[in-house]
Amino acid sequence: MMKVVLVDDECAMIDSMCIFLSFRMKDVEFKCVYSAPDAVAYLEKEMPQIMVLDLNLKGISGLDVVQKRALELMPNIYTIVITGNVKENVDDECRAAGVQKVLNKPVGLEDLKQVIVDAIKTLSDKGGAR
Repeated sequence: MMKVVLVDDECAMIDSMCIFLSFRMKDVEFKCVYSAPDAVAYLEKEMPQIMVLDLNLKGISGLDVVQKRALELMPNIYTIVITGNVKENVDDECRAAGVQKVLNKPVGLEDLKQVIVDAIKTLSDKGGAR
């Protein structure tokens, strides 16, 4: 089964996303975590194929999680960053860090679902889906 971890310190928002996605995508296992340390612990234990995370987590940047832990553990993880940051170069910074997709807040639930569906297809085409 495909595993997707959603990481954000805005608990209510990420819980809503997780519930919506779990009901709409029954063949995918979703897990919500609320901090960078919890995300790293989950990555080490469960090895998800897809990670969706906020760019601005408390105490650490989402990019630091991607660069310093996620890609070390799983070089083929598909990473989606959600950001409210409107800096011009944020997309370039994310892509340089190994992020495949950048979404700007607010993100519609159907839009997020489609991005995850596309990520699953990309991983399946590359033979990365387990």
